[in-house]
Amino acid sequence: MARTLAAELGQRGIRVNSISPGYIDTPMYPAAALSEAEVAAVTDRVVARRFGRPEEIASVVAFLASAEASYINGQDLVVDGGLVAAVPAASVS
Repeated sequence: MARTLAAELGQRGIRVNSISPGYIDTPMYPAAALSEAEVAAVTDRVVARRFGRPEEIASVVAFLASAEASYINGQDLVVDGGLVAAVPAASVS
């Protein structure tokens, strides 16, 4: 969707990017509400071995909104601590 909108709106000077977060420790998905075993099951799948923090997503949003990202358009930034990178290719379908 970001690429399609970027192509349609780019000539008007509108950039469109998206962010795909991984497991973020927020009230919607709080690590504190999980058992130790559940937290381990989640974080064992993440290369960073932890939940992300809301401010880590906020800093990506701030960057994309800044002039420093003025040439980034139509991209999806995966901010997941390496979760997707660690998925074996054979298990992706």
